[in-house]
Amino acid sequence: MTTEKALALVDEFEAKTTKGKFTKLSRANVAQGVRERIKDPFLIQQSVTGTCVPASVVHGLAKNRPLDYAAAVTGLFDIGGWTIGKWVLKPDVALFDMPCPVSADFPFNEADWVILASIRDSENWFFDFHSERDHFGDGSSMSEPKEWMKKAGFTDVQADDGGVFYSTLTDKDRMIRKCLRLYNDGYHVILAINASIIDSGLKPYPKVSGSNHVVAVAGTFEIPADLDNKVTIPIFTWGKKMNLPRVGGLTYRQFLEHFTDYVAGKA
Repeated sequence: MTTEKALALVDEFEAKTTKGKFTKLSRANVAQGVRERIKDPFLIQQSVTGTCVPASVVHGLAKNRPLDYAAAVTGLFDIGGWTIGKWVLKPDVALFDMPCPVSADFPFNEADWVILASIRDSENWFFDFHSERDHFGDGSSMSEPKEWMKKAGFTDVQADDGGVFYSTLTDKDRMIRKCLRLYNDGYHVILAINASIIDSGLKPYPKVSGSNHVVAVAGTFEIPADLDNKVTIPIFTWGKKMNLPRVGGLTYRQFLEHFTDYVAGKA
């Protein structure tokens, strides 16, 4: 029923003849993008903008609360701001005259641009997302999704970084086992990892690795009995559901070495 209401809202949005706030975007394109993502939330794509954290949170919203997702994108387009629960999205007016970024390798859908750019721009208190592409403007820390999920109405939001800057493998194993339990209990779980392990067969592992990417857990998985056994974890990132690793093999030890923390909440 919620999905049907969300699709009906998109139909009403598309039928309007008024101009939206995002002057370089098409109402029809935004409507079609929202409609597709209501049906398949794995299509949400951050492209080359570095908005993997907003994408992971919005994916959970579209997957679990499609009506809230549809209302947010269409409301942002029409009036230039929206509130999801207590999460106020109010991007700077300069964003409204920006075109959707173009990338041959990672096409950016206009519906994704509306909400991901709005989130990033709303949350930046000093560096504007739209001014120059920089890691201050488009990047995020894991403290942000924790607060975003709380404000957006996710319940029992939990986060863990092991309690120290360099967590031990034992700490990280405990954290992943909890992530698995939470996911199986219906929580939306996002992980901070080093992106090198997604295509582990193509790139050498860095000797010292911090997280530089965020993905959402997209399916249950088995934790190996031994650290040197292979692991496969279904994830959402880059507009797709895929297995981590996507290419090559990955031991559980290697995964833990390149995982830092998580945020989880029940939608």
